[in-house]
Order: sequence, then C-alpha cells, then structure tokens
Amino acid sequence: MANLEKNGLYGLSPELNIQGLAIDAICDTPIVFECKTRYCFGIIQWIEELTIERITFGHYLLIQKKLSEIGFQITGTTPEAKTITKENVAEVVVFNLEKIIEIIALSVCYTKQEINDLNYAKKLHKIIYKHFTLEAYCYAILGILEKCKTDLFVDHFKIKEDLDRRKTQNKYETVGGRTLWGAFIQNIAKDYGWDYDTIVWGISYQNLTMMRSDESWIDYDSKIEGTENKQTSGTKPSTGKNIHRFANFESLLSFANTKQ
Repeated sequence: MANLEKNGLYGLSPELNIQGLAIDAICDTPIVFECKTRYCFGIIQWIEELTIERITFGHYLLIQKKLSEIGFQITGTTPEAKTITKENVAEVVVFNLEKIIEIIALSVCYTKQEINDLNYAKKLHKIIYKHFTLEAYCYAILGILEKCKTDLFVDHFKIKEDLDRRKTQNKYETVGGRTLWGAFIQNIAKDYGWDYDTIVWGISYQNLTMMRSDESWIDYDSKIEGTENKQTSGTKPSTGKNIHRFANFESLLSFANTKQ
C-alpha cells in the first residue's frame, strides 16, 4: 500500500503542494490499493488492485448520504457539524466499519450500473473486509473525502474573491434554482451541452465544481487603470443572464435553502 505521507492527499501530507494537487484533480489521479486474491466476481483469477479513479457528483451525494447515517458530513458547514479528520479517522472506522466499507466500495465503482449491482457490491465488500488493514481503511476514507473537497483550491487561488465580486454584478433577482436539478444540473447542461449522466456520473466532482466556480467572466463595472470603461459594440449585456456560481456544493445547498 502507498505510503500515507507521500500519496499527495492534502488531508494527510504535512507539506502542501497546491499545483500538484490541482494536476491530480484535473487528471483524476487514482488512489490504488493492492488486493491479491484468487476468487472474485464468480471466476478464479488474480486481483492485482482496487482503484478509486474519480469521485463524481453522483458518488458525492451517495457518500454524503451514508456519512449522515452515522452523524458525519463531508465538510463542516456549521460549527456543530462533525467531520472525519486524520485525528479521529481511526476511531470512526473502528466504530462504523460496515458503513466505511460501503463508502469505499461505492467509490471503487466506476459507473452507476456497478453501484446499483448488489452482487458486485457484495463481492467488493468481501474483498475490502478481507484485505484491508486499519491503516488502509483510514487512508482510503481520507483520500475519498479529499476528492470530495474543493476548499483548498478556492482559498489558494482566491476564487472566493471573484465569486463575491460576481454577486454584486447580478442586479436582477434570480427566479427558480430551488433544488439541485435547477440550481446545478440544469445550468451545467445548458452551459456545456452535457447530458444528465455525464454531469452526475461522468465528470469528477472536483473538476465539475472548479470549472463552475472559476469560470471566466467580464466585470463591466470595473476598468483597467489608465483606460475608460466604454462599450465598443452594442449595449451592455444583461447581468440578469448570469447564473449563480458556487465555491462548493455546501454553498449551493445554502443558496437553495434560502429560497424554500
């Protein structure tokens, strides 16, 4: 198994390499576990490894659901929210082993078809239970959770400053967007032309969120020093067409809740 201090996960590594982590996210750098066995999925063979390649939006939602069943969240959106950290991960694993195995198993699944295949899930469960040590469980769950987060990128690249500026440009009231369907999935489908399965199961959560939050835009109320802010063609585009951008999934949910 990979060395915990050298795997590049920013929840574990003592020295942060932001550019490297960004490349890992863009390239969907996998988390790999060596698991050799002679029986798997109904046939005799060697299983060299289990791989977590990407955590999609669909994976994210399922992971959050399973964590909530044991009283935890992916990120601490409120002071009282409980999260899994490198300080408490071993204790969480020991007392919630079945749920942790379920989270790892669904993260290994590459497609929604694999996730919904109960027989496949049971066999993954057996392999994980048989071959994983406590250290492997801790490494896996922390790695999975880091693939569900974008906070480090947002803070380091000062993306939140741009998001706050963009909010001041929206001079029209936004109607709708009360749910994930309207506030997130529909807007992505409209902007990029992707189908539903691509949005939910095809693009990693980190890439999907960072593409939205760091999208280029024009601040028509500002000007470059030494120039005049003049429109060169037509009228100023309506800022009412700008849809909301969110630094992470939790801020999207907060926005949607205010519209209930």
